[in-house]
Amino acid sequence: MAITNKSKEWEMKNSLYLIFGLFPLFNSLAYFHMNSRVPNPKMKKMGWITLFVYIFLIVGLIITGVFYDVTVAVVPPSPKVPSRYDYFGTYLTDEEMVTHENYEEYRKAYKEWEDEYNAWDESEEVVSARARNDEYHNSIMMIIRGLVIVFFIFTLVTLFYLISSRADFLRALAQREDRGQLTSRLGAQYQSNAPSAANIPPAAPQ
Repeated sequence: MAITNKSKEWEMKNSLYLIFGLFPLFNSLAYFHMNSRVPNPKMKKMGWITLFVYIFLIVGLIITGVFYDVTVAVVPPSPKVPSRYDYFGTYLTDEEMVTHENYEEYRKAYKEWEDEYNAWDESEEVVSARARNDEYHNSIMMIIRGLVIVFFIFTLVTLFYLISSRADFLRALAQREDRGQLTSRLGAQYQSNAPSAANIPPAAPQ
């Protein structure tokens, strides 16, 4: 059933602005479009509100994403893993290393590093730092999830409001165009009926 006395093609053509409602941030353009066709302070206000809310949500997601990478520094012990090249001079397979003359020295250095690393890895300072990092990341993730949920809910709400306002917008637009056409016809009719200088009879002599 047609909303107005216009054709279906006219209604479809003037409803294309709803495509903007499918895309977050751009659906504010739909409100501004409606206000430009039929001046309506409510639509203009909704356009600005929608734009500012999306900017706030996007900036919030960017900031929380940056803060998610911030962690408490957990620096391992300074000694590095013993290099095979320092003891064997070249790359050897595990079977070849066992028979090498420097194998025992390499194993001793590697065991010392391993013991030091395990002691550091299990220290109270490192365990508490990792726990703080996990707690911090979980808090940031909760904020990010909340912002994403609000983002999509707000998009659905604005899209629903655009669709529900379509009928009123088309009626107002049709009335506006009809008034414009009526004014044009009346103006043209007035000009055609107005007496021209050639048709004005001469004044009677006194």
